[in-house]
Amino acid sequence: MLQKTMRFDDDVIVVLRNQVSWSTDGLRAEMPQLNPKTYQKVKKAFEALGGKWSRKENATVFDEDPRPQIEGLVTKGVLSVARDGFFRTPWKVTDRILSLMAVGIGDYNWLEPSCGDGAIVDYLLKINITVPERLYCIEQNPKRCQIVRESYPGVRVACGDFMKYKNSLHIPFHRIIMNPPFENGQDGEHVRRAYSLLSGDGKMGAVLGEGVFFRDDQKSDTFRKWMKAVGAYNEPLPEGSFRESGTNVNTRLLIVEK
Repeated sequence: MLQKTMRFDDDVIVVLRNQVSWSTDGLRAEMPQLNPKTYQKVKKAFEALGGKWSRKENATVFDEDPRPQIEGLVTKGVLSVARDGFFRTPWKVTDRILSLMAVGIGDYNWLEPSCGDGAIVDYLLKINITVPERLYCIEQNPKRCQIVRESYPGVRVACGDFMKYKNSLHIPFHRIIMNPPFENGQDGEHVRRAYSLLSGDGKMGAVLGEGVFFRDDQKSDTFRKWMKAVGAYNEPLPEGSFRESGTNVNTRLLIVEK
């Protein structure tokens, strides 16, 4: 998992040390009235720790208590956060992937690498495109693994790094759908690995960051050559397609058959 180191100014540290009000469990933080510049810097620190603004609660909310990491930030002025590249897949994005995949009807085994907290799983099951027992998921974050297992009984969830997944049971994956992490060219690597697990006559749809399509580096160049070799189709998603998930990164869809 990638690590990102961030440095913050003294005014941010003062706010975090003395002025933020925390709930007892550390999952809710209220900021005082701040000038716009300082507010944006504190907001950036909270977002790096997984915080999201909740209009309903009028506070920043977290899935896990970030105060141990904040203690290190207050002491050193440096924040190191794990970056697993998780951004929930919006319903419209999943809908577009499946429309391009033209999956058809059949007794298919589905694989979703990096399934997050189950946004794509939820879509597949709600539109009855598959049944839980034919849906296989992989997720590295233990908490999100637990969420998917508890929310979608019957779905097969393996908790671990997809890039180390061996498919030791030799399950034929007829359909693969994925929204991999984008950082440091991981999306291209994850897509190529997933394709290697796709069964003959299988179809795969993926979301990727724009970077792998134009960056001048070895990973991106290798990916583009692979994409051409397998005859993959790609199309850009509209700007802001992932805004509801907390990012404005530009993205594309990739569709490929075997």
